[in-house]
Amino acid sequence: MRAIRSATRDDTDACAAVLARAFQNDPGTVLYEPDATRRAEILPQFFHTFIAASLDEGAQLVVAGDPINGVAIWFGPEQHGPSQDALGANGFEDVLDASGPEASQRLQAMVGELEAQHERLADGTHLRLDFFGVDPVGQGSGSKAGGTQRAVV
Repeated sequence: MRAIRSATRDDTDACAAVLARAFQNDPGTVLYEPDATRRAEILPQFFHTFIAASLDEGAQLVVAGDPINGVAIWFGPEQHGPSQDALGANGFEDVLDASGPEASQRLQAMVGELEAQHERLADGTHLRLDFFGVDPVGQGSGSKAGGTQRAVV
């Protein structure tokens, strides 16, 4: 079993790197930035900003491994993601500038749709798992126990 613990501000860079690698080929990030090289340049900054803003606003960040190879970011039940103010205070405008106007518009449209879906579908008190990612090197490294697949994070 790998060590699982709460993340601290000191883990921000490592968490951002893991999530950037985990989401490099995710359909949502491909939509956001279709060029793989540019995506690999932008995602660490995007996730660094998101993680720092999330920590500022009391999200639960859980990491696995030493070194970190898995990250989960939870919000709720009162708040479901970092505020625009927290994102701004942690450099989100720099992410948008680095992304360029077309990619920024795609990102904002995608986030807007995700938020609209959340409002329509999430009823009552709940937690929200904003991001959960495992470094691609460790993906699929679960072990078989009793005939079922168990993911090791």
